[in-house]
Amino acid sequence: RGTKRIRMYSQKSVTVIGTLEASVTGTGFDVYGAGVDGDSSGIQANSGLFPASPRPLLSRVEYQVNLFGRAPRQLAATIKRTGHSDLTLEQKAPTYSNKIKEGYELKFDSPDVRLPSKKNFILTTVLPNSKYPVDVLSCGKMAKGMYRFVIYPPLSLTQGFGILLSAFHKKALVA
Repeated sequence: RGTKRIRMYSQKSVTVIGTLEASVTGTGFDVYGAGVDGDSSGIQANSGLFPASPRPLLSRVEYQVNLFGRAPRQLAATIKRTGHSDLTLEQKAPTYSNKIKEGYELKFDSPDVRLPSKKNFILTTVLPNSKYPVDVLSCGKMAKGMYRFVIYPPLSLTQGFGILLSAFHKKALVA
């Protein structure tokens, strides 16, 4: 069980559409879908009060330990898919750039992403029946306090947004 939870709500109601749970160290995150968590809500899934089902695990995100921040953050994610094999998402590696003082650069398709940030990343996967990796999630800094997020299928919005929230969560062992 994680120590920190972030709930994602539907815009037009109080329905929880997902939950992000962080591990104690802050290097692992689980993204859950809608459903009942009997431990925290006080409502048991089999109580008969509500037609409820347990929260499904949608994805898992892992960050490599990086105490001093000398290298870019490294993350990988596993996407759970009902009736299909899990998908592994890998981070595109940034390249060292002389233009940025002791920094790394990541090439984005969008001209909106202009600034370097340790929170910038692009996740790719090789889809079934494909030979080449495709981008499925990107996060890039546009201006101070402004980031551009792009989520592509086969990720659901809940999976993608959960992974994005993990990038902005404080991590004890990741600089």
